[in-house]
Amino acid sequence: QTQDAVNTGQTLTTPPPPPSPVAGDVVINELHADPATDISGDANGDGTRDFSDDEFVELVNTSSSAVDLSGFTLSDSVSVRHTFAAGTTLEAGQAIVEFGGGTPTGTFGGATVVTASSGAVGLNNGGDTVTLSDTNGATVDEVVFGSEGGKNQSLTRDPDGTGDFVQHTSATDANGALFSPGTQVDGSAF
Repeated sequence: QTQDAVNTGQTLTTPPPPPSPVAGDVVINELHADPATDISGDANGDGTRDFSDDEFVELVNTSSSAVDLSGFTLSDSVSVRHTFAAGTTLEAGQAIVEFGGGTPTGTFGGATVVTASSGAVGLNNGGDTVTLSDTNGATVDEVVFGSEGGKNQSLTRDPDGTGDFVQHTSATDANGALFSPGTQVDGSAF
C-alpha cells in the first residue's frame, strides 16, 4: 500500500527548473554602419535610402531556449541607442533586428524588427564599438570595428552566430548581397 507525503510527514520537493539560458547566448551577428548612397542601401525596405534609418544591428539567440531581453540595451561608443521594451523575448535560434528608424517593410525572415528607441543606431562609418548590455549593465557581447565598416555593406559573422566578422559580400553564400537583416547570410530564415 502506498502512503502519501501528508500521512508520512515527508516533504515533497519539485525539481528545480532547467537553467535559463545565459545572456551570453545572444550575440551581435550583423551590423550595418554605412548604407550605400543609392536605393541599394535601403536595408529597412521602406523604399527610401536613409543614412540613419537603414543602419541596423542584428542579434541572434544561439541557445536552445528563449532569452528575455527586457531592459537590455544596445549602445555605440557615444551612448545607449536602444533599450528593449518589457516583454521582449528572443526565441531560440531566432534573430531580432534594430533599425535606426523609418518604417521597416518586409518579412526579414520572420525576425522580430524594432526601431531604435533613441531614434538612431548612430554607428560611425570609420569605426565604432557596438555593445549589448544586460539589465545590470554587464556586457553580453561587444563588437569593435574600424574602417571596414564604411564600405556600403554590413559586417556579418561568417558563419552566422559563431564566426568572425567579415564584409557581407565576402561571407560564404552571400551571393553579392550587401546585407541580410533578420536572415542568415544566404537570405534563409534563422
